[in-house]
Amino acid sequence: VFIHKGRLHIVPPSAIPGDSSLESTSLPVALRAVTGTTSPTLAPPAAEKAAFARLEEYPAKIGQSLHRARCKLPVLVAHTLALHPQLIAAATELFYARDPSQLKTCQTMNTFPPEPWVMTSVLFNRVQYAKLSSQNIRAPAVFDLPPAQSPEYKASVLGMKV
Repeated sequence: VFIHKGRLHIVPPSAIPGDSSLESTSLPVALRAVTGTTSPTLAPPAAEKAAFARLEEYPAKIGQSLHRARCKLPVLVAHTLALHPQLIAAATELFYARDPSQLKTCQTMNTFPPEPWVMTSVLFNRVQYAKLSSQNIRAPAVFDLPPAQSPEYKASVLGMKV
């Protein structure tokens, strides 16, 4: 699916030369199908209208899907996220899709030691925040979490996951 010259285009299998499937089609081949005149790729008006109606909601709608949360983070992590906030997406995915071998690395926290730490505000999208919040994990020994009833507990656990 492409937007070309303000119109929605869908590349049908018949627009791909040879026996290649859509899954194995390269981007240049698909772009030639859209920009060329040999195959009709223009989407049906109803599909185009529906797609563009959703797009009109942006960028104003982006703010509705963002969530700020307090996190107790190692200073190096907080500094890195301040410079490159987009890295929260990678951090979230790595935590969410973790495996036991990766957890062994977290036991020592050599690259990002938990001390010294700083309390900071981290910007997540709602899905990232939900992924981190919903996962239960036993704290590695290097993390000294406050008691569960402490006001810092939630921020500490979230920061540990980041």
